[in-house]
Amino acid sequence: MTKVADMTDPAAHRLACVASVPNWRPGRKKMLADGLVEECPPPKDAGRDDARRRYYRVTKRGKLVAREETARLALLVELGWVFQP
Repeated sequence: MTKVADMTDPAAHRLACVASVPNWRPGRKKMLADGLVEECPPPKDAGRDDARRRYYRVTKRGKLVAREETARLALLVELGWVFQP
């Protein structure tokens, strides 16, 4: 779920911003199928530079999954500190 967590930035609905997420393209179909992201219309300030460009936004479910994953990772970090020698 790292991909979803990285996309919770308000500007991340733009594919250009999401392009920095590792392996976004292969994961996109799975994230769409899982209901974590959805395709959306381009923002008003988007130029007509590439008609093939797609825009996505994180769904409510995607935000929930990102929060849950963040909590899970935070717990792992906390446990890591507990078990440090």
